[in-house]
Amino acid sequence: MPLPRTRRTSALALAAALVLAGCAAGPADADPAETDGSAESLDKIVYLTNLPLDTLSFAPELLAQTHGFFEEEGLEVEFQPVGGSPVAIQGLIGGSAPITRAGAIDVLTLASQGQTLVNVGTLERGGGFRIVSSEENPIEGIDDLPGSTIGVGSEGGTSAKTMMLALQTNGHDADSVERQVVGLTPATFALVQQGQLDGYMLGIDTAVMVGAANDDAVVSPAGLTAATDVQAYVSTPEQIAAHGDEIERFLRAVKRAAEFIIEDESLDDTLESLRTEYSFAALDDDEVAKESLDAYRAVWVGDGSLDVLEQDHERWQEGYDLLVESGLSEPGGDPAEWITDDLVPAE
Repeated sequence: MPLPRTRRTSALALAAALVLAGCAAGPADADPAETDGSAESLDKIVYLTNLPLDTLSFAPELLAQTHGFFEEEGLEVEFQPVGGSPVAIQGLIGGSAPITRAGAIDVLTLASQGQTLVNVGTLERGGGFRIVSSEENPIEGIDDLPGSTIGVGSEGGTSAKTMMLALQTNGHDADSVERQVVGLTPATFALVQQGQLDGYMLGIDTAVMVGAANDDAVVSPAGLTAATDVQAYVSTPEQIAAHGDEIERFLRAVKRAAEFIIEDESLDDTLESLRTEYSFAALDDDEVAKESLDAYRAVWVGDGSLDVLEQDHERWQEGYDLLVESGLSEPGGDPAEWITDDLVPAE
């Protein structure tokens, strides 16, 4: 199915903007074994990020850069932040970059509508959101949510959809929670303290910062997991054909970085490396950084049955079925066509 005109136009516009900015992906014919480590010998690749680089959600990618894993794979990676997953995905489709990272909700929904997207490696295996509530009215599990008012970043955004699908998965009406659009910042906790909200949904970093700054804050995953609650690296058949070698090396470097963080029990070496090039609130505070990274590495490992980045085809299918059942994805698609093991690094 061709892209609708508005989507095609936005994708081409983003592609043109990134190319003019010097962000086009590099050649795919270099052998990393033949590189000498100089900038001239490295293959250039653009990685579209759906958020600014001020979150430890991107710790594997950032560490792959600061610790030299990308360079060892013969890559010079340029991070290109854009305004959210839909923009990143349209940039990918428009040819601006060969890879991005997005949630299964976005990928499966758009793929079911005819967008040519392929999951090339799964990083987060559920549990990437937290609900921040107060000790006076704590929300610690999915059964605490019905009847509450919860702040979300946008009514139709990923956090709201994740909560809706988690409620349905656990036998609750998706409309049993009133959603209110709020700013996803630590300052919003004041609305919880004032009783205007029962809680609000945040990413791990920000939730940990709220908990560290407020003795009365309760930070919990709250059972917000469903088959769709995974994050994957995403490409297209066209980009894989043109840049499959670079994508595979990118994933290998990211896997090495994630494993480095997982094996770094104290996280001291991880923080030392990241801080050589980056500085932001969640990274600069030892307590917040370590608690956040500990939560993230648990998300990357999941139940331990799969290797880092290894694909879970059964959950991918279950996620699509849930989205179809919820009316968010078009029926009749084959999610097996939207996932591949070919580029996932071997042991």
